[in-house]
Amino acid sequence: MAQGGDFVALSFKGGFFLDEKKNTADQKIENFPFVDKYMIPLCQHTGDPCTPIVKVGDRVLQAQKIADDNSLVAANVHSPVSGTVTEVVDGDLGYITIENDNLYEKSNDAVAFGEKSQKTLTDLTADDLVEVVREAGICGMSGAGVPTWKKLSMAIGSVKRIIVNCIECEPYLTTNHRLLIDDIQSVIGGLKILSFAYKIQNSTIAISDRDQTLVRNLKKKLSGDAISLKVLQSKYPQGDERQLIYAITGREVSVKKCGIDIGVLTLNAQTVSEIYHAFVYGMPSIYRNLTVDGDLIKTPMNLRVPIGTPTYKIIEHCGLNKDVSSIKLIHGGPMMGNTIDDINAPIIKTTTAVLVFAADDCPKENTKSIFDKTASCIRCAKCVEVCPMRLNPSDFVRNKPKSMEKYGIDHCVLCGLCEYVCPAGVPLMKRIRDAKNASAENYKGGVDDE
Repeated sequence: MAQGGDFVALSFKGGFFLDEKKNTADQKIENFPFVDKYMIPLCQHTGDPCTPIVKVGDRVLQAQKIADDNSLVAANVHSPVSGTVTEVVDGDLGYITIENDNLYEKSNDAVAFGEKSQKTLTDLTADDLVEVVREAGICGMSGAGVPTWKKLSMAIGSVKRIIVNCIECEPYLTTNHRLLIDDIQSVIGGLKILSFAYKIQNSTIAISDRDQTLVRNLKKKLSGDAISLKVLQSKYPQGDERQLIYAITGREVSVKKCGIDIGVLTLNAQTVSEIYHAFVYGMPSIYRNLTVDGDLIKTPMNLRVPIGTPTYKIIEHCGLNKDVSSIKLIHGGPMMGNTIDDINAPIIKTTTAVLVFAADDCPKENTKSIFDKTASCIRCAKCVEVCPMRLNPSDFVRNKPKSMEKYGIDHCVLCGLCEYVCPAGVPLMKRIRDAKNASAENYKGGVDDE
């Protein structure tokens, strides 16, 4: 624990205090302008791709379902605009292209739960909520992308506590922080809806200690509600579900289990906000709050972007502060995000950020060391000190990938801290990913910022 003003900040063992670079913390979330054409992937979530239910030439409406969840693990896909379907590609890498007609005519299916069901909030059941969330196509908006209906379904009959995760432990990302300032009512409202559905009283909002003014304001805001506020250290990877639950409850979640297995349902702040909008307004998941930042971005911003927007449109909107021959483009944070090779790549439900760096100046892990054949462990134990899962990452370098299970490879959450702090530049993450691939059938992990 750490003292922070008039509160005590909770934490976990291990981790590291990164240079957070929260440059957009004071930037209100702004609506990004609509574009002429959208490419909407069929798989924006963990699981199977959805099945297209429209064809080329069809006119679709804003918020209309265009691809159906017909799997045990999937999330419906909807159109962000009204317009004409110009391309349909099925399969794992499938997508639907829609040409915007600029009319923004909304689907009649976008109806509030109460209007559609004739039920009040007090009549709401967990099964009702699962169906609302499933139809809305909501998935974990932290970057993990687990279909939220699946998570809510697993929680029926077992959840005793709900935690809304607002930690945002990766550098640069600030949209959850801004959500608590710009639209806190949607987060509180979504949490109350969840509490009604699951008939529980124990609900918590977890935030970082980096903004003490926000902490004090939230305490005042929640003083009349049956919602507790927990303040946690702004240490990476505090947003991981296991570290979050341990910091708040003191209980450990083993790698073979998840929070729901011990009665704790964790959801990202924007996921909860999406639940609120789906329940109160009938709006499916067709927008994404994201941070645009990085050394090359002229005007860092927080934006509310329609799903399917090409990345280059966002870069053009924020501008580059100098001409470079090549860039390093990341969707997500610098520690866990995905490097993107195509600037036409669309924004999807799990895109937490668009970060742009000069190609030779990217902070993600220790990218140059991946190609360094001479790097070797100097046994300094820095990786051991920071590992949030209390592993010895150097074991994963000295041994063969297929023998890693006995060293705890299944417990690694791929946070990247070991490589980040390694003074020898050992390519730890490449080695660990290779080992995980070798034992993939036994792996159930990864930083889940839900």
